[in-house]
Amino acid sequence: MTDPDTFSLLSHSDHSNSLSKDVFSDYTTHMSSPASDFDTWFTSVLRSHHPTYTITVTPTPLLAYASLGYAKAELDTTDSSVLRWRFYLPAFRRGLPGALGDSEFFAKYNYTWMAEEFIVYAIGMGYTTLFYILKEPDKENGEDVLSHCAKTDMLLLVIGEYADTLHHEILVYDGYWQKSAALWQEVQKATWDDVILDDEMKKTLTTTVERFFDSRETYKQLDVPWKVSPPSTSPSPKYSPSILLTLSQAPPILISRAERSHIPRPRRQRQNHLPQSSHALPLRPAIPHPNPLRKIHALHLRHPGRLHES
Repeated sequence: MTDPDTFSLLSHSDHSNSLSKDVFSDYTTHMSSPASDFDTWFTSVLRSHHPTYTITVTPTPLLAYASLGYAKAELDTTDSSVLRWRFYLPAFRRGLPGALGDSEFFAKYNYTWMAEEFIVYAIGMGYTTLFYILKEPDKENGEDVLSHCAKTDMLLLVIGEYADTLHHEILVYDGYWQKSAALWQEVQKATWDDVILDDEMKKTLTTTVERFFDSRETYKQLDVPWKVSPPSTSPSPKYSPSILLTLSQAPPILISRAERSHIPRPRRQRQNHLPQSSHALPLRPAIPHPNPLRKIHALHLRHPGRLHES
């Protein structure tokens, strides 16, 4: 039988002594290892360096909004470095020059919007960019460093509403959704004189479509869905062949023929009223393609002069 005295207690530690004074500190210690969760670790770092600021984390495209002139974003390298890729963006149309673009993985900006100043850290996270927005809390309205910031929320709402609206643009689906101002401008050049069709038929089409678009308030007052259905059929919308007039009065969506097979189709009714040759489908935009190069290219399509070229 083994003598118990031959065993010696080498060490003894109380697990409670390794814990911090508060639960969140233990949580961040556990979650902030290099391969665990970057957001938890980086938020803690920001709180230690900016203890008097609220922190809001968002994927909302603040820099794209500033590039349109509605806000001002100045790169700040006084106390921070910058990490980014530089790459070539091919021209979206033959005969036009390409451009150079940046994909940033770490950058600090001084962001100004409506006379309000923010500190913004842009962090590349895989296929997206997260923005850490720092703003002084409005203590008079009950805000503190751990609460939401009303001024930051207002900025995010304004950017979101702007991004959700078409501004002389057409939504085009070519593997991912993007807005095309160039296509919208080309559509404005088209007239009914370019359409080879009987004059009486042209007049009927334009009159019908104009009457429909002008009667939206009437539909609303009568609590009737604002759409046109063929008589004696299910209430599936009828797609008018007057594409030129429709493009000029309603926000359209164009889909390439090659990509139509990849888009979920609505459940068919008893009769399919969608022409097989139609390329204009009133579908809701899908989530943008998660490729930062394609996103920057999409911005270049809308505003080619916004990107820095060299």
